[in-house]
Amino acid sequence: MLGGSLGANILPDWYFVWTDIVLRASFFSNQYVLDGLLTMVGVILLLTLIPWVDRSPARHPAQRPLISILFIALIGELFALTVYGYLTTTALEIASAGEIFEVFVFVPLTIVLLGMVIYRFSPAYVVNKGKLWAIKPEWDYAGIKQEVEAAEALVSTNLYRGEAGADLGGKLKSNPEDKPA
Repeated sequence: MLGGSLGANILPDWYFVWTDIVLRASFFSNQYVLDGLLTMVGVILLLTLIPWVDRSPARHPAQRPLISILFIALIGELFALTVYGYLTTTALEIASAGEIFEVFVFVPLTIVLLGMVIYRFSPAYVVNKGKLWAIKPEWDYAGIKQEVEAAEALVSTNLYRGEAGADLGGKLKSNPEDKPA
């Protein structure tokens, strides 16, 4: 029969269980359809805004700890909603402010704090010198010039091969022992 009721325990595939939980949520009334659709539109808008959260020019995640922590929180929340979806089979009625706080504030906050602790003991903490926000590399013209001059001095004095003295002709002195057989 077309349009018959399916029952409350029908679940989608595992990768859509979190969306099923969001769609079954009821915050303001007993109209699950309206509340779930408004919540799902909010989730889609938040996922759309993620690329504009951190506009740092750095590409490596070690230099962007804020976006890395937010990503870990997002994955953790999706995992928690998926597990919760498998554990519940009826519509989710959130009756108290404590449950709203627990599901939407406490779980992500715990995941973010766990990510910050993991970041504190990671090599990225040393790279960023203890700062949580992404930093730009500390390059300036004088520092680059000094490194180039030091490299030129190393090449001109041929210290790499252990020989003393500079080659005035602009070519490195060749050692007969270094030639391949």
